[in-house]
Amino acid sequence: MLMPLLLLAATPMDGADERNAVLTNCLFATARAAHASGQSTADFAVTLSRSCLAEEASARRSAVSVLVGRGMSRTSAEMKMKEVLKFGRSAVVRAYSYH
Repeated sequence: MLMPLLLLAATPMDGADERNAVLTNCLFATARAAHASGQSTADFAVTLSRSCLAEEASARRSAVSVLVGRGMSRTSAEMKMKEVLKFGRSAVVRAYSYH
């Protein structure tokens, strides 16, 4: 009886934080590498737009599942995550520009 309760408690949040952390680490690793190579902010923005796409897709799927599990429609959850991820990437570019 305890096992089914543990499985219910583990879904769908299980892994969402980890996937977000993987994406965040990838974005900032890309920024560190670009900074080390002397990329301009404009060049970095292009580099970042082509980087971490698999990590972003994984984080998006996971977050959408969490939002749907909390009662949001899939369409709304997908739109929300599109906005959140776009904002996150632009925040990394802004942070990069301060170096």
